[in-house]
Amino acid sequence: MLNITIDKVRHIEDKDANVRETLVELQHALDKSEQERHFYDALCIDYTAAYLCDLMADTMTVIKKKSFSHCAAEELQSGSIQCYSQWIRHSYNTFVVKESAPGFMEMFDNRNLMAYLDDHESFVYRHRTLPNRAGMEYFEARAVRLYSDDDSYKIILGYRPIDDIVEEERESRQKLEQALKRAEEASHAKSAFLFNMSHDIRTPMNAIIGYTDLLEIYGDDVEKREDYLGKIKSSSEYLLSLLNDVLEMARIESGKYIMDETVTDIREFDRSICDVFENQLEQKGIRSVFL
Repeated sequence: MLNITIDKVRHIEDKDANVRETLVELQHALDKSEQERHFYDALCIDYTAAYLCDLMADTMTVIKKKSFSHCAAEELQSGSIQCYSQWIRHSYNTFVVKESAPGFMEMFDNRNLMAYLDDHESFVYRHRTLPNRAGMEYFEARAVRLYSDDDSYKIILGYRPIDDIVEEERESRQKLEQALKRAEEASHAKSAFLFNMSHDIRTPMNAIIGYTDLLEIYGDDVEKREDYLGKIKSSSEYLLSLLNDVLEMARIESGKYIMDETVTDIREFDRSICDVFENQLEQKGIRSVFL
């Protein structure tokens, strides 16, 4: 009778030890699972949806999802979508805007993605989707390799919204295009200005040369000499004003232009202009009149 009791006690003790060992193992498993959850949460902090995928086994598990995201979590949990390749096909056919995603199916193919991640730390793919419940359309898919062996090739695949980034890039492109357009317009304006200026400079230069030649011929005639010298001076001043305009153009471009308002005798100004163009006017039979 005593031996039977001792055997029962030992049996109970052995059973309790097994229970304790099982509980310890379960606690370790829970701790490890909690650590993995914190790891995934930290890794996927910027994502609206994230998945743990085994590309070799063609499996995937949802590890993070926002309520408004296109994550197909319900389909994965219900079993209507049973593997990674099926989920990729479902996403492409259901959510992805095709024009924004050339080569989507090829790039996300299991073997192609494994081959890419063998040579790169991560895979990044930008594309547009139909707006989700939060109005987000542009996403960056990022695949990061965790580990691989002969039987598995596990990755984290996350999706983060980049609508703000896309909008900033669009605004930057618009500003760049506008700046380029303004630069082209300024270049055309400068070319036109220099073309016209080169033509305008020839006129006073020709007047100076012409009146200098006349001065050499009629230098003994006091009246003509005074007239020619006056016209040479007027033409020189006009030429100087043109050259000053060229310099002012450079100042305008550098933002250093200053308006200089000066009282001018309009009759004297008109007379100086006519002196410059007098030869050309005479050749064309045009008579200048001062009022």
